[in-house]
Amino acid sequence: MGPLQGDPGEGSIVTYLHSKGSFHPKPQNELLRSFLTRGAASEECIGAVLNNNADGDDTTCDVCSSRFSPLPHPHTSGNMWTARCSYVSQLHDPRTFENEMNKFYAQIEGPRVPGFIIGAGRFAYEHWVHCHPSVKPCDVYAHPTFLWGYPRKGQVPSKNDPFLMDLQPAPRFPYQTYVIDQFGGNATLQLALRLGEYKLIYDEIPPHEWYGWDLHGQPQYKPNTNNNRTTIM
Repeated sequence: MGPLQGDPGEGSIVTYLHSKGSFHPKPQNELLRSFLTRGAASEECIGAVLNNNADGDDTTCDVCSSRFSPLPHPHTSGNMWTARCSYVSQLHDPRTFENEMNKFYAQIEGPRVPGFIIGAGRFAYEHWVHCHPSVKPCDVYAHPTFLWGYPRKGQVPSKNDPFLMDLQPAPRFPYQTYVIDQFGGNATLQLALRLGEYKLIYDEIPPHEWYGWDLHGQPQYKPNTNNNRTTIM
């Protein structure tokens, strides 16, 4: 990803795919790999990132995948996506991002939360592409049968099933839809964690249009569109 962060060409995009789970063949790995690959490489995702979707669809985004989830941290489970290089160029160096997330995790005060809630440790790699406060994500899977983790059979299309691409800005569901086994159930805490991360790593707060203000139920803290400031911090 280093060259993409240097001087991205105008209109350039990148699609990140990999052999998810191929060293450990399991049905759930094969199911997730097919699901993620088909979405990230779809015409819908590529068009949204290039800002030239057909059929009058004006949905545009910085990162597109089969499923974006804001919980337990902003990510795409399995980590496959298509992104705008001009957006990727703003991200923290991926080679040191895990260290930065671990630093953030270590300085959190109060009751400890698991590292994956933050996006620390090995989870930093899935979190990285969605970690900027300006990110505008979208995804193409319409059904809430799969949100994050590993899908089970029937929750997502298999490689031989039709996959109807439904491009929408993400997250497309209300906050509580993404809560699984109570992980991420405290929306106020999640918002504080995200804002703390953005402050430490980028020294920024999210802009007025950031999805998280409304998602976490705190629209009153949206920064003024003129000065991009908020009082929550």
